[in-house]
Amino acid sequence: MEQDLRLRIRRVQHIEPWIRVHPDAGRVLLRTSDGICECRCGISEVQVRAITDHRLEADVLEISERVLDLLSVPVLPAHVQAWIRPGEVVIGPLIGVLANPRWNDKAHTVRPSQQLPAIQKLLEIGAEEGALCYVLGARDIDFQRMRATGFLWDGRSWTRHILPLPDTIYDQVISRKLEFQKQHQQARRRLSELYGPRIFNDGFFDKWQIHQWLSQDPATRTRTPATQRATSLQGMAQFMEKHPVTFFKPIHGSLGLGIIRVQRLASGYQYAMKRARGDPRTGHGSTSLEVARALRRVVLGRPYVMQQGIEVALYRTRPFDVRILLQRDGTGEWKRTKAFVRVAKAGDFTSNLRSGGEALPMDTVFREVFPGASQARRVRRSILRLARDVAETMERQSGKRFGELGVDLGVDQHGNAWVIEVNSKPWKTPDTVRGRRDLVDLAFRRPMAYAIHLALTS
Repeated sequence: MEQDLRLRIRRVQHIEPWIRVHPDAGRVLLRTSDGICECRCGISEVQVRAITDHRLEADVLEISERVLDLLSVPVLPAHVQAWIRPGEVVIGPLIGVLANPRWNDKAHTVRPSQQLPAIQKLLEIGAEEGALCYVLGARDIDFQRMRATGFLWDGRSWTRHILPLPDTIYDQVISRKLEFQKQHQQARRRLSELYGPRIFNDGFFDKWQIHQWLSQDPATRTRTPATQRATSLQGMAQFMEKHPVTFFKPIHGSLGLGIIRVQRLASGYQYAMKRARGDPRTGHGSTSLEVARALRRVVLGRPYVMQQGIEVALYRTRPFDVRILLQRDGTGEWKRTKAFVRVAKAGDFTSNLRSGGEALPMDTVFREVFPGASQARRVRRSILRLARDVAETMERQSGKRFGELGVDLGVDQHGNAWVIEVNSKPWKTPDTVRGRRDLVDLAFRRPMAYAIHLALTS
């Protein structure tokens, strides 16, 4: 990749399919004497005649309109560049962000959504990196023609076009409801077969599968709380009797919704259930079986796991966890983008920021919770090391390669780190009130740089 040339593109009106480059670029591009090379945008490619012209600027590639027509590239923003490599010209590269865009025919724009500002930010970052980027939905793909209805964002407005399928796809589908729809699942399977590792962060994690991966690997086994599937009243009761605190978690849940905490007390068992609105629903049972019966409709009504609760350290009487955002960058290597503490709001037992949790710097919390600077540093080091171990374990055990992971770690009263959750779709927002702007931007730049890396090296 280091020897590839990166050239500016100049469109030329002509009915013949050709490109023109300076002889310096021609020496890299042309492998045969016939002057024919491949020109590609996304997975669409055509053979074209390459002309060398010493009068042309060394950093410019001229391309005829006919080539762009054959490639089905209706628009070519000024920032898009051409990569010259032996025998091939790559326009873009073309990066697709898979989401759930909805087009408003009357307003001629993509319908607003909670996720749309983040999608716009990703496309803007991709443009800054020199790529041609668009957002698409699984329903927008025509697999017979290998084309998609894509939506381009120029920083001010949206346009809709028929485009080639991209070089790489960054899966940002955040709706589990959509993920379970048959049409979406069929398209996703086709994409996985077509793209392999060039589609990353596809789908959602299954909490039970995560536990199996982490508990089977020596690097993370001892830092993973005991976990079982919830399949019967007797099994629920026995698990609660075994652990002072038990968490029941929906296997396909998110945002902490549906999580139930059960505490074993001298007088029996007390439970609290996280709801979308209002305070948690609470209850009490004199025996574990009584509590299991009270929770039966919820826990056995859909797939749940039971997880051992750790004796978490408290920050000003509130539980907290640590969110580590790990992302691959343009080198393809893991980098830590963010690491911060999420403190639960008063009276809550989950620390999700979108349900009222508070984000604080790790050092601020650790200096107060753990006496002595050396202990605070030790806890910080162990957390960061475990987060990296989790990422590497997930890839080893799953056989997949991820572009980013949100790793949630708990810290017990002795300063030991424990794996709480692993998220394949960590929520990102381009707005920040208290966070660092440079880190917010970096969280969007790294996955797009990684997508470009995959496009040019796979």
